[in-house]
Amino acid sequence: MGGRAARAGGTTAGQRARGYLALLHPFPVAMTVLAAGLFAVVAARGAPQAGPLGWLLLSVLLSQVAIASLNDYCDRWLDAATKPAKPIPAGLVPPGAALAIAGVATPLALLCAVPMGPAALTAAAVGTAGGLAYDLWAKGTRWSVVPFVVAFPVLPIWAWAAVAPFEPRLLEAYVVGAPLVMGLHLADTWPDLEADRAHGLRGFAHGLGAAGARRWLWAAFIGTALLLAGLALGPGHAAAVLLGTAGLALALVAAAFAASRGGEPLTSEAARGRWQVAFVLLVCASITVGLGWVASLVA
Repeated sequence: MGGRAARAGGTTAGQRARGYLALLHPFPVAMTVLAAGLFAVVAARGAPQAGPLGWLLLSVLLSQVAIASLNDYCDRWLDAATKPAKPIPAGLVPPGAALAIAGVATPLALLCAVPMGPAALTAAAVGTAGGLAYDLWAKGTRWSVVPFVVAFPVLPIWAWAAVAPFEPRLLEAYVVGAPLVMGLHLADTWPDLEADRAHGLRGFAHGLGAAGARRWLWAAFIGTALLLAGLALGPGHAAAVLLGTAGLALALVAAAFAASRGGEPLTSEAARGRWQVAFVLLVCASITVGLGWVASLVA
């Protein structure tokens, strides 16, 4: 009886469980939570209090779960045409369940930010709202990069405010983060440009075209490293930390460029596999930039 129930609808309980896990986009969610935790550790000079750190990690996790599940809900018709193996079009997760997860996780993310104080709560609200705005509206428009630029640079501010007093100089995260986040957005988007364009999407990367998106994503990452080096010349930062961070970030970007063969067109499974390696390296470069910038403020 139990075995037949588990296979209701043609799928096993294990397949459905994996579908729900895939719905939550585990790699980007895990990297975002990890980055927030590392930012907090650095901001607290290696000794964050367990309570605020725990609230931070839970709040960021719930925020990312809400954004990820709403993304798949909003993209269910596009995914049915271009990525039928994703959880909703594959029948592993009902659309209503994905929407319910987003609806529950969003207020819980903000509720978990309350004990961290008003600055962290504001950062949590900005970051969550940016991600949800991308899902609900911006993805298919020329403004698709804007929610990324609003939401992601707030992460180190969110983490810092959770474990240490907020400082206005933290808003510099938007100066450092804007080109970096643009590069990440392009890196995440350009592999699917042609399929998305065929189904009516006209996002920021689509306007640049595949070749233009590749050129701009490399320029954005290189420009971010150069920006760090430029900040090292001014006051308020540990110059050696910024210069070291810029060098390490450039090395990771160079490794990503080599792994992807310059961002070659993804016309084969091998090329897609190389791009996945490159994308992981670019994510690591992004976290490195954030950590180095936060460390330069506390050194």
